[in-house]
Amino acid sequence: MTNHYPDRYRHLRAAIKDLAEAAPGPMAGFAALHAKAVAGGALDARTKELIALALVVAVRCDGASPTTSTTRSRPARPGRSSPRRSAWR
Repeated sequence: MTNHYPDRYRHLRAAIKDLAEAAPGPMAGFAALHAKAVAGGALDARTKELIALALVVAVRCDGASPTTSTTRSRPARPGRSSPRRSAWR
């Protein structure tokens, strides 16, 4: 994967389109969730973006890649074979 972010964005959009065609029901649910999340309310859009940025920094996530976040300083939780942790768990 490249660090040229417009290319990464185009790749991600194409993957989402393919997923929406393969699983329209779940993707419609995610679209509805997204619409509710970005709708106006108690928090404005800028505050929501700052919270999202803070979460990305907190889990050391590189863009949209959930496999890049690891924590080696903590032991594995019981039942886990590896201390590797992901932002998506």
